[in-house]
Formats: sequence, C-alpha cells, structure tokens
Amino acid sequence: MALPVSSNNSQSSNLNSVNKLIKEVNGSKVTQVFKDRTGTNRVLLGSGADDFYGLKVSISGVDVYGASNDQLVFNSDQNVFKIVSTGSTSITLPASPNDSYSVTVAHGLSTVPAVIAYVDDGTSSTRVQMPYYMLSLGTPNEVKAAFFFLVDDTNITFIITTNYSFIANNTYTFRYYTLQETAS
Repeated sequence: MALPVSSNNSQSSNLNSVNKLIKEVNGSKVTQVFKDRTGTNRVLLGSGADDFYGLKVSISGVDVYGASNDQLVFNSDQNVFKIVSTGSTSITLPASPNDSYSVTVAHGLSTVPAVIAYVDDGTSSTRVQMPYYMLSLGTPNEVKAAFFFLVDDTNITFIITTNYSFIANNTYTFRYYTLQETAS
C-alpha cells in the first residue's frame, strides 16, 4: 500500500489521509512498513520486535526494524514533550534603566508547563536562550543585566533586571514555547 501523502495535496488533506490509514491499520491489526526513496524501511506502523505496537520512524539510512532508540526520530512508546503553544511578548526599557521590568502572559494550561524561552536582544537578529546574563567587560566581571522567566500554574512572567545604560531604550522580544508531556 502506498502512503497517500503527496506534496501536491494540502496539509489538511495529507493529515486526513494519514489518520485514515492509521485507523485502518489499527482496525486490521496489520503492520505497514514504508520505505524511503532509497528503499530503506523507515516507517513502521503496527507491530514490531519485543512486543512493540505503535509507530516508529528511523533516521535517514537506518532500517526501522533494527534501529536503536538513538536512531529513531519518533517512537510512540516514548513519552515526549509536545509544543502546546507558542507566543511572544516584549519589554521596552526606559532611557535610564535601574530596576526590574516584567511582562506577564497567561499560558492557558491547568498545570505548570515546561517552557523554553528566547530573548531577542534588540540590537541584532540573534535569539539567546534564557536565562541570559549580560556581563561587564571590565574587572571585576559583573552582571549588568539579567533576562529570565518564572512559570506558575497560570502565567509566564518575563523579567529584565538591570542598571546598565547600554541596553536602555531598546525593546526586548521574548519568544516562548510551552510544552506538555504526552499521556503515560
């Protein structure tokens, strides 16, 4: 059976086709293996070795049947974090910053999520993973600004603490990803 996915189809159409195929495989208790362009078995949907039943996808060039966990890009037996939401928010510092500045966003989940956050420093196109500390270049080497975030069961609060005029009058944009574990 050929995988009913095509680059000519819309994403929604491809997703519906894959979901339909998964339902068919689950209903018939058969195993489907899909090969890549080189003929390597890359996707296993159904039963495999060691009482496995689910979905596995191997890295390029590795047969899914013999792949170790390190050689899989997806394994439905593993509990993985999923991105629940993404967003961004900003803080603009005044001309003479000498305090803590914060902005709070609601994450909309009923538990405390895992969060990955980055800050755009306002002076380049580089994002820096948080927490992020700007150090003085002199001696002693001291923290001139700190960028960090706090998470509770309703909000993510982004904070800049500084007394450093170099970062004044800049807007700092925080990009965040809320993550949640799949069901065990």
